[in-house]
Amino acid sequence: MPWPTYSERFLTTADGAGWSSYRVPVGQRAVVRAVVACTGDPAQSYVFVEVAGHQLARFIFQAPTQTLSFATQTVVYGGEVMRAIAVGPGCECLVSGYLFADPLHGTAPAGADLEVDAGAGERVASNDQRGG
Repeated sequence: MPWPTYSERFLTTADGAGWSSYRVPVGQRAVVRAVVACTGDPAQSYVFVEVAGHQLARFIFQAPTQTLSFATQTVVYGGEVMRAIAVGPGCECLVSGYLFADPLHGTAPAGADLEVDAGAGERVASNDQRGG
């Protein structure tokens, strides 16, 4: 019997709500399929969406009554966080996709969350908060 797959709305956020976040439960894996953002006001507005601390989508609105969407197949492993913020009058965002059972508790491939620290020339975790 196949593992159940669920279509989910992971995040919704609107202006003034601050960051909205969703942590994928351990033992499950999410696939973000769509990010939709809209604004209904002529003032400049923007939306940022992050997955595991990395920017996934950025929308900057400079016209009233505008809707933008971004199709993706971004994997978010159990325990990782996705988050979004919408800033500006009438600005909103929705992040949706699929949630799968992951009985093997998969994680990102080795090195996937590493980046070069230009100052030290060494590889460090991208969420390393060292000063410098």
